[in-house]
Amino acid sequence: AKADNIVEYTNVLDDLKQDENFKINQYPSIKKENTLQVIQIAESVNNELFIYVYAPSSRYKRLIANEIRMGLPQYGIDTSYQDYKLILLNTNGVFQKYKVAGLTTENSNTRYYDIVQLARPIDYTIDKAFDIDQTASNVPCAVSQKWEATTIEGKTTYRVLTLETITITDKFVGFIRYEDGFEFMTNPYTDSHFVAFNTDRNMEKLLEVDLTFLTQKVEKSFTISTGTTYKYGEVSEPILLTRTDKDWASNVGDGLFGKKYTWKRIEKVQEFLTNEDAEDMTLTKEGSTELNKMQWVLRFYETRYSITAHQYGSMTVSERVSDVTILRLKFETEGKTYNLGVVDNKQTGSEDPVGTVEPNIGRQISDLFKKLIALILILLLGFGVVYLLIAFGPLIISLFGKIFTMIFKVIIGILAFPFKLIGKLFKKKDKS
Repeated sequence: AKADNIVEYTNVLDDLKQDENFKINQYPSIKKENTLQVIQIAESVNNELFIYVYAPSSRYKRLIANEIRMGLPQYGIDTSYQDYKLILLNTNGVFQKYKVAGLTTENSNTRYYDIVQLARPIDYTIDKAFDIDQTASNVPCAVSQKWEATTIEGKTTYRVLTLETITITDKFVGFIRYEDGFEFMTNPYTDSHFVAFNTDRNMEKLLEVDLTFLTQKVEKSFTISTGTTYKYGEVSEPILLTRTDKDWASNVGDGLFGKKYTWKRIEKVQEFLTNEDAEDMTLTKEGSTELNKMQWVLRFYETRYSITAHQYGSMTVSERVSDVTILRLKFETEGKTYNLGVVDNKQTGSEDPVGTVEPNIGRQISDLFKKLIALILILLLGFGVVYLLIAFGPLIISLFGKIFTMIFKVIIGILAFPFKLIGKLFKKKDKS
């Protein structure tokens, strides 16, 4: 009902009781059960989607979902997944009713909702903090349900099936900083942002990844008079990217003594640790330890980092990446291809690089010196040939002329031999 442009929503428990199979005693209050479970969905006449949630610990600890990860599959099209904001409408004991923000239901006869997970803000009174320099903004609660809504003659029925999903079990977010050489008054770098992870399924070949993250510009200024000050830009809207195993990336590397490295977007950790970067890469102790625990590395985004000196001090400009979450993984195992929604948190790594790549200037100078020596030798050889041609040109030409004449006579003799032989045979025949 509407009153003064305000929509009034029915109570969660009243809605649930309309289902004759609903039994309230199946949903007890449990003190330390800090999960959120989807038990029903419903569509409104205003094309809204409602999510009904069972929160066992509500009487002891109020946990509220703020996002839902869903796909809206259509026939013949690969499912993509998105995080939608949830609006809490009302609660009653252990039951909660939400509206999915920014979603309008379709008017087709059959609609599908692939629900991968709910997410709630992290609460360090019940959630464990990281032992390393990582933070998370939310806690995922796996749902793994495929809902089918079918409307026949104005009546809608709902059916729920199990949805196949994949869960990120371990995760490490960070970036590698590449020195791009020297420029006048500025030291430029490329920051290669990555997420390393394990899953609860065996992935023999990782083909595609969908993920989202946030970015924010950071300016760090230092002067003798004011000391160090920070200026932060606005946090971006979630950036959605798809990366495949065919994608490559690189740093800029166009400064003096800079070197351009290239890398695959998707690779196994051991490939990452032994590729062309390895000889120039220095990892932090934490970075090395955590990376060696993981199986896959996704290098998803590059940003610029620069230090500019001026007469009063220096200015550092960088771009912070945060709330990294994987939405979808497409992979092959035992000859079968899977394309699954992912249960994952939103995680942020350290503001400092977990590894640096600095071109070995000594090695570059040595390589340059070797190339220079080779060039000098080629030039000397060229000059020597020219000198010999000038000094002994007539003799060399005469010698080559005699050799060519001799070769020509031999070739003519070989070609003429069959004809001479035939001629002699005819002469013998005439005598006979």
